[in-house]
Amino acid sequence: MNFNISQGNKFSKSEVLLYILTIIFLLLLTFEKFHRINIIEQLALADNFEKYNQLYPNLNSENPGHTSVYFPGIAFFIYFLKIFISDNFIIEITLISSVAFIIFFFYLNKKIISEIYPDNIDFNNYWIICIIFTFWLARMWLWYALELKSDFISFSLVFLAFLISKPHKTDIKKNYFKLIISIILIAYAFIIKQQAIFLILGILMYSLFNKNYFFKFFSLINLLVAIFIYYFFYQNENLWFFTISRFAGDPLLTINEWLRMHYKEIILIIQFIIFILFSSFHNLCEINFRSKLHYLISNLRSNIWFYLIFSFSITGIISSIKWGGNTGNTGLALILFFPFIYIFIHKFKKSVLIFVAYAILIFEIQNVIHSVNVYIDTKQFQSYIKKIEKGKNKSLLLTDRYTYFASRIMRKHNLIVSLTTMKILDKYLFKKFDNEDSFNNKVLKRNYDYIILRGDIEKQIDKKYYIKLFSNKMGYIYKKVQ
Repeated sequence: MNFNISQGNKFSKSEVLLYILTIIFLLLLTFEKFHRINIIEQLALADNFEKYNQLYPNLNSENPGHTSVYFPGIAFFIYFLKIFISDNFIIEITLISSVAFIIFFFYLNKKIISEIYPDNIDFNNYWIICIIFTFWLARMWLWYALELKSDFISFSLVFLAFLISKPHKTDIKKNYFKLIISIILIAYAFIIKQQAIFLILGILMYSLFNKNYFFKFFSLINLLVAIFIYYFFYQNENLWFFTISRFAGDPLLTINEWLRMHYKEIILIIQFIIFILFSSFHNLCEINFRSKLHYLISNLRSNIWFYLIFSFSITGIISSIKWGGNTGNTGLALILFFPFIYIFIHKFKKSVLIFVAYAILIFEIQNVIHSVNVYIDTKQFQSYIKKIEKGKNKSLLLTDRYTYFASRIMRKHNLIVSLTTMKILDKYLFKKFDNEDSFNNKVLKRNYDYIILRGDIEKQIDKKYYIKLFSNKMGYIYKKVQ
């Protein structure tokens, strides 16, 4: 995001303050995510790689460590950060990077808009509309993106690759160095998230409808790269099970279940449409719907961005209708179409947009305060973990998404066992999972020195053998009675 303030930009003081407040809010909101699945599981993979020289735990391990439902691309990024960042601050720095990735995502969208609709696009309102659109319509997508959700990062790398090499352009000289860079970026996107494979659908559709032999060559290379990566991942049975095989039998949501999950988002979309129509009726914005739609449709066949955005948005819809899906997946599909939406609504009276953006941020204050309180609790939890004697051969039991942000501090001289990983193996690999309580009772019979968990399983801990050392909203710490 370019916030350079110059006379050419003509940013008002209220607009500059809006951008500053937005970034501050995003940074504060992201610090709530210490225990969230997306960042913590990838951090766990990076820790595994550092300690055991492997990413995913062995399937036959009696005491498996932490795992992730996603490919390890973000874990490699975190592993790289750990070279330069102290372990005491690695989570904070990683979370801050999620804000940078969000800003970068919208920066790329601005470039994409210029290619989709090259004439008469005004970006004077661009960043204000980004703020309104994200906090109003795609709030749940933002909530997941702030915990370093890997799908939009992998898609951003694909977009960057196409913006660098422009393989779809027939009127420019090809730069093979840029082409190589683009292929590397796309390869890394494949490694980050499973859904990036839908790029192949987009480029195949574009190749089918456009006579561009260089692009067909470019598509073939990327197809071969994808095949190689997936074959390599398939050879790693641990990786393949946790990221692919275990999801094979997931059921789909019914229409009623999907609507119940998304009714708030549907209401927000209706409200936004009413806002746009009201503004248009009172001459606060200029839409020109027919002329812009005609231009987009007439250039649809040769518009590579439509193929890419459409293919990637499908992944959001598919994920939202599968069991375990959420509104953040639908928000991803919506946010991917932001370039097309901006083309229709960019001509807006700026004072109105600034007022609406401030109003939205005011409603966000409660979430910011909650995020700060959660951050304080997480740091208190971490502080107590640091006080625990770090003897060797201690065995820790914990859940991935809740307490690993703190218990990982003890990983160097202790064996960390993941309750969640054991549950996944028991349910999807060994097919022995009966119910939650019986599984927990079976696990708790084992001889652990510390139990560091969060949730209702606490009531199943035998207090005759374990004493509570600490607890707050982030979890509890039990130590075996000697």
